[in-house]
Amino acid sequence: MQHIELLHDAACLDRVRLRALDIETGNVAWEVRQFGSTEANYSGVLATSGGVVFYGETAGGFSALDARSGNPLWHFDTTQIWKGSPMTSLDHGRQYVAIAGGSTIYSFALDSGAIDQK
Repeated sequence: MQHIELLHDAACLDRVRLRALDIETGNVAWEVRQFGSTEANYSGVLATSGGVVFYGETAGGFSALDARSGNPLWHFDTTQIWKGSPMTSLDHGRQYVAIAGGSTIYSFALDSGAIDQK
């Protein structure tokens, strides 16, 4: 089992990482370095029961990672400033993930392992 956090090193503003920790050992399981302005990123992180982690990148992209390995699964470039955390919903058996960026709500459908823009 893992704990996933967005780590900001206050001593060095260019060291922002999305980091997964093994909650049994406290060891770093994986981490992904972030690039871009940290002051403009108010995104949280969403980890699903299906093993996918969604987050808004500091550079304005919206990404999905494999929760076990941290390997990238999908990326959508928006160049937006994130205004909220990703959320998920289910409608008529289809799962969606959404996030607010700038003045836009981005919503994507999850279907059989593929991610399609809604």
